[in-house]
Amino acid sequence: MAKPALIFKLFTRAAILNKVPGFRDRFRRKPRMTEEMYYEGGYETSGMEQMPLVESDHVAEPLPPQDLGRKPEPPRPAQASFPRIADIDFGNVTPLIQNPSINMVECPGPGKNLIIRTYNIRKPANIQLSLEQMQNIVNQFSKKARVPLINGLFRAWIDKFLVSSIIAQGQPMNFIIQKAIYPHFA
Repeated sequence: MAKPALIFKLFTRAAILNKVPGFRDRFRRKPRMTEEMYYEGGYETSGMEQMPLVESDHVAEPLPPQDLGRKPEPPRPAQASFPRIADIDFGNVTPLIQNPSINMVECPGPGKNLIIRTYNIRKPANIQLSLEQMQNIVNQFSKKARVPLINGLFRAWIDKFLVSSIIAQGQPMNFIIQKAIYPHFA
């Protein structure tokens, strides 16, 4: 009857060799250890010499040289959690755009309070935009995205921002600026 230690060693060896595809081919083995070899050599190490793997003629690639006198670089600071502003002058809306908890800024029209959405809660902000300010923001998105301003629905995507607006007679009636929720898709 085989000893539990021998069974465990043989099982572990087989598991390691079969775990990684092609791993078995990188090594040549000495003859497989049998129960008789185990008992002939005794319980100590003389019979165990048949067990370990011997590396083949495979030569490992040399490691690149290391400069031991150089100090390691300090860790870089984490990136800001809010999307960067894409060279667009948002005017009075800039603090709202830079706030990472605000997902959407809606301007319902000139002289009306902006509506912001944070964590699926919509609430008014005490900021109003004039028609010229609204037109400035929408025109900047139009130029950067190379989308012409024509009557109807206007949508433009720049970096992490999507602007949607309704254009009537060349003037934006309202607009919505949305931040990318999943910036790695942008």
